[in-house]
Amino acid sequence: VLKARADYAWGPAPLAHQGRAYLDGIKYIVTPEDSVRIGALLAGQADFIRQVQAYDEPQVKDQGYTVYAAPTRGVNNSV
Repeated sequence: VLKARADYAWGPAPLAHQGRAYLDGIKYIVTPEDSVRIGALLAGQADFIRQVQAYDEPQVKDQGYTVYAAPTRGVNNSV
């Protein structure tokens, strides 16, 4: 779990926003099982997921999500 610092107010000078983060935080949930991961997305329990299987792409797109599949150029997947 990553949480925003309430006292943060010193962003880089060129940026217009200098105050607290717009998000309260980010919660990572590791779900190695494909069905749990896609189920969480489609049920609204997750805002995005990685590693959408090809057979799940149609239902993901049907619910209005964008499937982004960038080429890795031989580089392993990482956060």
